[in-house]
Amino acid sequence: MEVERILETLFKRARYAKWSLFGLFLGVSCFLTLSLVILVSMLMPTPVQTALIVAIFSVGMGSMLMGVWFEVLELWDSFRGITLEYSIYQKKIQQQAKL
Repeated sequence: MEVERILETLFKRARYAKWSLFGLFLGVSCFLTLSLVILVSMLMPTPVQTALIVAIFSVGMGSMLMGVWFEVLELWDSFRGITLEYSIYQKKIQQQAKL
């Protein structure tokens, strides 16, 4: 029963970490692409490029915020998992002290 709860917490943390990394890497990729688009727009200015710059920036910022949010959730579950493991440890120590 306790092992199942620990495994469930670890799996949940892994999912949060996966989405956090995805969001952060997508955000960084968007900002790298954005720098290239801004360079090209300086060389060949067109009205479409302004909309493209705003769109790439918005996607990048949104994915960075998503990545940070999932990282906060992962850290919160990490703390909950450590608390759970510590309570299991305390129970075992108490049981050994009674023997």
